[in-house]
Amino acid sequence: MSELLDPLELPKLEQMTTPLEGSPLINWLLFLKGTDPSHWEVLSMNEPELKKAMTTLEFLS
Repeated sequence: MSELLDPLELPKLEQMTTPLEGSPLINWLLFLKGTDPSHWEVLSMNEPELKKAMTTLEFLS
């Protein structure tokens, strides 16, 4: 099963500051990393679960 997963280079995530359209895993990781809320709209496009997490975080903050 591990052959089906592409390796993810987490150190490269540190260099990323802007969301990637069409990349749900990267967008989730950027959100969890603490990306600036001004980027949240792009992060949550086509990702209802991510949008729900953002709404919940805003409510709890």
